[in-house]
Amino acid sequence: MLVTFMLQFMFAIIGVQLFKGTFFSCNDPSKMTEAECRGEFIHYEEGDPTKPVSKKRVWSNNDFNFDNVGDAMVSLFVVSTFEGWPEFVVSPFFLQHSFLFKCFQGILPFFRFILPG
Repeated sequence: MLVTFMLQFMFAIIGVQLFKGTFFSCNDPSKMTEAECRGEFIHYEEGDPTKPVSKKRVWSNNDFNFDNVGDAMVSLFVVSTFEGWPEFVVSPFFLQHSFLFKCFQGILPFFRFILPG
């Protein structure tokens, strides 16, 4: 258990150094930068085109991020337990950086099968 914690702590520190501040995104999926994420956009409730709603664009951080070691460890724990990880890996950050998505896919078997022993 201590070995698992120490390895996650090590990966969390590396993740903070590499990814700090990079998991922000706009609630309007058509906007990719903070400068573009201004004003309002039309959102259709439940995907129904007969229910348009005007929403304000908001630039916000993903619930799972690497802005500090604590958040990074929570993010790594979520990925390593396979609980809630699809929400994490379909973030706009991973959609833009497919190489990093592949890196996380490589870490998954390590946490899932090798560490538990």
